[in-house]
Amino acid sequence: MDSNHSNNIIPVGTYNVHIGYDLLQLLPDYVFKLTPSSYKYVLITDENLFKLYGETIITSFKVKNVNILHYTIPPSESSKSREQKANIEDFMFDNNCNIDTVILALGGGVVGDLAGFVASTYMRGIGYIQIPTSLLAMIDSSIGGKTSINVEKYGKNLLGSFHRPKAVLIDIRFLETLSVRDLCNGMAEAIKMALICDEQLFTFIETSIDKILNKDTKVMIKLIYECVKLKVNIVIQDEKETSGLRSVLNFGHSIGHGIEILLNGKLLHGECVSIGMVLEAELARNKGFLMNSNIVMCRLNNMLKSFHLPTKLPSNLSIHDIVEKMAIDKKNRNGKKQLVILTNIGSVKSSPSYTTSIDDQDLINQLDTNVTLVADNMTSSAGTVYVPGSKSISNRVLILCALGIGVSRIHGLLYSIDTQTMLTCLRQLGVQYYWDKNEILIIHGTGGKLTLTDLSTLYLNNSGTCSRFLTTLCTILPDRTEIILTGDERLKERPIKDLVDTLTQNKNNIEYLNEHGHLPIKISSNGQFRGGEITINGDVSSQYVTSLLLMSPFASKSVVLKLNQAKQIVSKPYIDMTIELMKTQFSIAVDDSEPFSYTIPCTGPYQNPSEIQIEGDASSASYFLAIAAVHPGLTVTVANIGSNSLQGDSQFCRILEMMGCHVTQTETTTTLTGPEQLQAIADEIDMNKMTDTFMTLACVAVFAHGRTRIRNISNQRLKECNRIEAMVTELQKCGISASEVETGLDIEGINNHNIEQSAIIHCYDDHRIAMSFSIVSSRCKNISIDDKCCVDKTYPEFWLQLEKVFGFKVTSPMLILDETVLNTKKNSNIRIFLIGMPCSGKSTIGRFIANKLKYLFIDVDKEIDKEIHGSSIKDYINQNGWQIFRSLELKVFKQIVQKTLLCKEHVVVSCGGGCIETAEVRDELCKQPYVIYINRDLDDIKMDYLKCTSNDRPHLDLNEKLQERKVYYRQCSKYEFCLLKNEQNWRTNEINLLSFIKTIVAKKTQLPISENSFFICLTYKNLLNVDKDRFLSVIHGCDAIELRVDLLESYDIDFIGQQLAYIRKHTHLPIIYTVRSQMNYGTFNNNEVEIFQLLNYGIKFGCEFIDMEANWSKDIKNNWLKTIKNKHSYVIGSLHLKWSVFDFNQLIDKCTHNGQVDIIKIVIDTDNSNSTTDDMLDIFTQLKKSQKQPDEPKRIVFLMGNRGKLTRVLNTFMTPVTHELIPRPAAKGQLTVKQIQDIRHTLGLIESKQFYLFGSPIQRSLSPCIHQTGFDYFYLPYNYERCETNDVTVVQNIMKQSNFGGASVTVPLKQDVYKLFISDTNYSVSDSVKKIGAVNTITKLENGGFYGDNTDWIAIHKLITETLFTKSSVLVIGAGGTARAVLYALEQIEYIQFIYLYNPRTPENAIRLASTYNNQNILPVTKDDINNLKNVCIVINTLPSSINFTLDNLFFEQHSSSAEHRSVLYDVNYIPYETALTKQAKQYNWTIIYGIDMLIEQGLEQFQIWTGKATTVAPIIRQTVLKAYHEVIDHNE
Repeated sequence: MDSNHSNNIIPVGTYNVHIGYDLLQLLPDYVFKLTPSSYKYVLITDENLFKLYGETIITSFKVKNVNILHYTIPPSESSKSREQKANIEDFMFDNNCNIDTVILALGGGVVGDLAGFVASTYMRGIGYIQIPTSLLAMIDSSIGGKTSINVEKYGKNLLGSFHRPKAVLIDIRFLETLSVRDLCNGMAEAIKMALICDEQLFTFIETSIDKILNKDTKVMIKLIYECVKLKVNIVIQDEKETSGLRSVLNFGHSIGHGIEILLNGKLLHGECVSIGMVLEAELARNKGFLMNSNIVMCRLNNMLKSFHLPTKLPSNLSIHDIVEKMAIDKKNRNGKKQLVILTNIGSVKSSPSYTTSIDDQDLINQLDTNVTLVADNMTSSAGTVYVPGSKSISNRVLILCALGIGVSRIHGLLYSIDTQTMLTCLRQLGVQYYWDKNEILIIHGTGGKLTLTDLSTLYLNNSGTCSRFLTTLCTILPDRTEIILTGDERLKERPIKDLVDTLTQNKNNIEYLNEHGHLPIKISSNGQFRGGEITINGDVSSQYVTSLLLMSPFASKSVVLKLNQAKQIVSKPYIDMTIELMKTQFSIAVDDSEPFSYTIPCTGPYQNPSEIQIEGDASSASYFLAIAAVHPGLTVTVANIGSNSLQGDSQFCRILEMMGCHVTQTETTTTLTGPEQLQAIADEIDMNKMTDTFMTLACVAVFAHGRTRIRNISNQRLKECNRIEAMVTELQKCGISASEVETGLDIEGINNHNIEQSAIIHCYDDHRIAMSFSIVSSRCKNISIDDKCCVDKTYPEFWLQLEKVFGFKVTSPMLILDETVLNTKKNSNIRIFLIGMPCSGKSTIGRFIANKLKYLFIDVDKEIDKEIHGSSIKDYINQNGWQIFRSLELKVFKQIVQKTLLCKEHVVVSCGGGCIETAEVRDELCKQPYVIYINRDLDDIKMDYLKCTSNDRPHLDLNEKLQERKVYYRQCSKYEFCLLKNEQNWRTNEINLLSFIKTIVAKKTQLPISENSFFICLTYKNLLNVDKDRFLSVIHGCDAIELRVDLLESYDIDFIGQQLAYIRKHTHLPIIYTVRSQMNYGTFNNNEVEIFQLLNYGIKFGCEFIDMEANWSKDIKNNWLKTIKNKHSYVIGSLHLKWSVFDFNQLIDKCTHNGQVDIIKIVIDTDNSNSTTDDMLDIFTQLKKSQKQPDEPKRIVFLMGNRGKLTRVLNTFMTPVTHELIPRPAAKGQLTVKQIQDIRHTLGLIESKQFYLFGSPIQRSLSPCIHQTGFDYFYLPYNYERCETNDVTVVQNIMKQSNFGGASVTVPLKQDVYKLFISDTNYSVSDSVKKIGAVNTITKLENGGFYGDNTDWIAIHKLITETLFTKSSVLVIGAGGTARAVLYALEQIEYIQFIYLYNPRTPENAIRLASTYNNQNILPVTKDDINNLKNVCIVINTLPSSINFTLDNLFFEQHSSSAEHRSVLYDVNYIPYETALTKQAKQYNWTIIYGIDMLIEQGLEQFQIWTGKATTVAPIIRQTVLKAYHEVIDHNE
């Protein structure tokens, strides 16, 4: 940055920028000189500015005998519109303005942009001169020739042109009337320019904050000159945005503009850009581009806050809305959002382009303040972590250096909110410091001669450290200096009385300004700290003692500081730390030989050491050690905390050691490995000496065996929050037994089990709460932490470090998605409207569903918020009344309906609870095909409603409102989804509604149940009285569940809904909804109207099957079937008859009802019949055999009664069954699944089959676990066993056995079996086998032949397509049999570009394999080619894990930097879980697909081939296999 610029003219191509003071006086002369041939001038300004300067300007022109026209606009961003532009043009036409007219644009950015656009189009372009009056306009909008207007409906600056002005005249004097807010608004742009272009300018601003706020003329001219020069340099190189350089000026604007549009003027442009800069800089940090990110982020935050600029996203804004608004941006390309990426102060990423494509997921992760840890891909052995510098030492060293003599270079300083607050306050007290390369803080000691340089108030945020240390420090300010210390609301609750009492007794004048004993306080300094003997209580905070110790050398006489031994001393290690620093680093001879007494000589200023190294923060290290502790076998090393630490918290590892962890320490490092089982410490644990880690211990204790009792931490109730109460509350949310005691808390461990309960952890603006619960979250997928940014207080990069060290995925809860897409037609617009009472979960669940299914989500209340410009709905109703609100709601609702009709995307709309009170809304909802009433129990609603009534929800009498509205809800809804009463697990509700929606929108194709199937007939009066384990036992082996509504104790719709909610909580099996009448052997009265009303409930509740009795009147059946014609439910036409002589065709016609039903069910009662068993079997046979066409409805046929049991065995489709745990069978003669399967086996209807696994070595294979689990679940007489062999003749001989059913084939036999199969005509193979040349699945066919298939490729295809969706190339490593399956799978994926095939040991094998595929996109490559491959987003390794293959790190560096595509490594090895290659890839944040996933998926495909039942049992198989894998195989690696 130039320090000398006496010439305040900056050329910009064809025009100049003039910068000076009081240029307005000479305006006519400037204008005439610049435009000598102009005939007419038009002054365009806003109404406020015209009042200040208008007449002066007009008079100055009249003195020169020149007439000047003027046009004023309202002073608002809304003036920058098409309408206003047209008004100005009409004015100019009316006044005969021609092509020689010159416009004078006097004003801020609105006036300049608007007037410039008028000038660019009027008469195809006339001259104009920019006269900016705001700082923002002076350094930004007036420079560069950009002109524009806004388009209200779509966004800012969307219409405009490039049109150079004749000149830009910047008169600094305009700033004198500028408000502080407007000045700071402009400073956001100045900070941006410095941040992206010039580190020296950034430092200049940093050291000139006071003078800028005071509008010092010389400083302001220099500031503006430098900013203009930087922008001019960019504009000259890329005036019309052709090279992309000019786009760097948009740093902070991409997110900032989205915020600005949504807030609609509530924040100024610069204020929105300020927030945008912080968020975009954090994004650059999180993507790994920002160097020295801690210091850069804190310097940026510090500077913005110094200029009173916001840095946090307003809480009332929707993240999705911001992302949506960002989509309308001129920088965006190909539908991708393009952002400028900061790399350091003074530089941005410029290669390969000046902007980088950022996915919406990255933006949501950045904008969402909530965070969730996903530990699925965590490393089995973590690496090394360097934690930030100690907060306690950092703040002490800052005070010591500030008061010392000389210059100190501080290395490893923690730069966080706390230290940032301390530095800001020290600068206000006259301390000078600067940063060397954003790494080392260089601080100039004052020798204790402090001077208040700026505001007489120190704002301390929520920093207790600053409040205690600075209170004593301010007592040595010059005599008669008055200063106020204050902070946020929580800091004002924290005590300071003991310290203030001690200081006032020492003759210091301190006054409480609000509540006695708390901030804010006013200190009136008398210029000295008296010293002498001082006594203070040490039971509240050790920082009181440290504060006095630090100031003691400046006392008038030596200090003898005594601690009141009548009260317990807390956190004494922190006192010891202070004394050690004073002694060893700053040469103060503190005498601490007497217990609880310290003598400090009044030596005056400290002697500053030239270099100081801050050791790592032991409290921060505790979280990494604790995460390793709760994950058996996980190892982590903290590289900058060891046995020689000054911090008491460094001994926290010894507590973990007592709990079973393996710990080793050097002087500077600590390494810990988690045990197989943590054991709670039997005795009470005194945490007084390491209080900051008690929360870490509490979260570790969750996973221990036994009760952990933490004691002696009472002072923690007075920290950032009541930490003891907070920990108990939040642990209880997670289902943990925790209780508060007088001096601490107790935690009952869950014995190393994972946590299944979902919870949102409230952090209380306390960094240690957030970081502690990362430990719990690492063992639970369903926990989200609600304020991730609170860790910025001490550890801004905490979440990033968790990802890097442990391989966690740290993400927004919004992005915890399945990649599930419904089986619906492409672009067929599905519109789902959710209605229901407030606090019924519409928005929460709706957003989840939309994310899961990739639907657009619209929240009606959020859309109303936009209309009322940020005011809460509650306030709006209070001000305007319900009637006006309902009118507004109707207007918004109509707009949304219109939007959903035009939208190509599927949509989920969450409606306001009371919208159905408006008739027009009800009418519209009744037209919609998918309106779902979310029915939640009133007591559950009340519980949540009371929590938020005081905030943004208007008061309602919920009892009264529910009764009024429920009729409307049911009138408007086609479907009803009931939440189980007292169900607090929202994840369960979300998943169940997801399944519900998939069911109701799916098109009816083939039946979801196949042959050899059973459904359990439930006969409970109230399922809510049945415990979970009993219920799961009852449904074991079944393919569907029948709810016998007629047997329930109530037919109330809410009661029925609760029964269905119970079923759906515990299983996703299809539901058969049945109301059995008395004439059909049920209990419901024979009233067909009431029965069909109840059947409608079944449709409304989304049941997969509805049983319609066929012997009701034809008309009512016809009408009912018409109403459900396009519904999702399959209809079972059923008849229950007494034994008689039957016309079979008539019976069947009656059930099928002209083909309008999907299944027919005929049941004949055999009791009281004289017919023989042969007669019965004959009827059964005739009814089953009369099905002539395959497309006719499937049939369920059996005879009821004891003599009909055999027909239940013989019926093979959807046979109704009972269970011994059910109160009573639903019908006479019912059998259990096991009984039927046993009888079928005995009768030879089901033959025993033997299934095998062929290969070698296979002793550790999990295939037996996969298949035997499935066989046993369905009571099939099948056995699966290993046959270890590498001889194909053994396989061939076993296949000849009569009971052979099928086999899995693994190495080394896949190719040999393939050769066997293609050499014999009794064998056949699939097309995939022919291409792959390998068989992994053998099936014995009914005709005695054998069929060979390959399910490996199916598993590979499924896993890849579920993980990656973008167009990309693939690197396949290996050239064996599995590689062949991989190639075949990849050929089936249309978005795969090139398939690179690499075989490291024998490259010729890769060439040979590629040649077998007629695909020019399969390209063999060599080692030398690897690092030159482009757009590789998938690597698939098929080499054995034993060779420990890895790629060159350069390959990962080149391919992990792409922000556009996700990078995936798929390693087919499942032993060990982590291979050398997966570990390497995780270091570069690649997504990993593990070999165990392939094993399970290919096994499920095999199970489907052999039984047709994989879908039903898949969750149970996955759970069983993964448990066995991680407990036995992976654990032993």
